[in-house]
Amino acid sequence: MAKFFPLKVKEIVRQTPLAVSITFDIPENLKDTFSYKAGQYITLRFHINGEELRRSYSLSSAPYENKYTIAVKEIENGRVSGYINRNLKEG
Repeated sequence: MAKFFPLKVKEIVRQTPLAVSITFDIPENLKDTFSYKAGQYITLRFHINGEELRRSYSLSSAPYENKYTIAVKEIENGRVSGYINRNLKEG
């Protein structure tokens, strides 16, 4: 079973009208847990309208950048991509 950790959104950058990049703030005590190699992905868990939804996103930052960033394009009728692009906030 997957183990999930609460993460704070450090930065959201609008890349296009339908896409954002999100950088997460990884707590110091989880740095080793969240170390990664190029090409890996992260599974995020959201609770939207009382329903648990999970989506996986490729990490778009390079490990040497010391950032944990994904990019999300909003797709038509996409519950999670729409939520991320329209409602997710920093902090």
